[in-house]
Amino acid sequence: MMIKMLTVLGAVTVATQGLGAFGVAHAQAPDCSRDAFSKAVDKAAASLRQHSAESQPRILAGIRQLKVRNGWRDEEEGERARELLADPETDALDQKAAQLLATMDRLSEEGGQKGGDCAKLSELRATADALTATVRSKTELVMRRISAALAMRSAEPLPRQPVSAVTKP
Repeated sequence: MMIKMLTVLGAVTVATQGLGAFGVAHAQAPDCSRDAFSKAVDKAAASLRQHSAESQPRILAGIRQLKVRNGWRDEEEGERARELLADPETDALDQKAAQLLATMDRLSEEGGQKGGDCAKLSELRATADALTATVRSKTELVMRRISAALAMRSAEPLPRQPVSAVTKP
């Protein structure tokens, strides 16, 4: 069924590009080779690296602003950031990402061994998309928390931070 859908989509794409004599196009078989599995993993990795390169500087800058504003010592910066950002919601996103990574690993290994399984390749790509969405969701959550903490008065305790940890101005 999936192969038929991909073949039809491929034929429609080729036909709409005006290729083939008299508007008739022959659909190419989808590429479900070992190389296609490898390319799918590489594409997902590149997307995650790009997202990290864009988001990590903003997250670190926000944490540094909180450190300065709240008078955190260098050695306590990491712990204070964890107190602010770690909770069941972020833990759930981390667990989901770990599961998706394990699924991607399994699917890429299976596809790399024999190739030709277009359903597995489709599942690999969908899993990669879900992983990217999960990582982006966590980043958005972290950025919202940092923004909310920066919007608070400096004398207020940060969410989930003990009152004794707040430095008074």
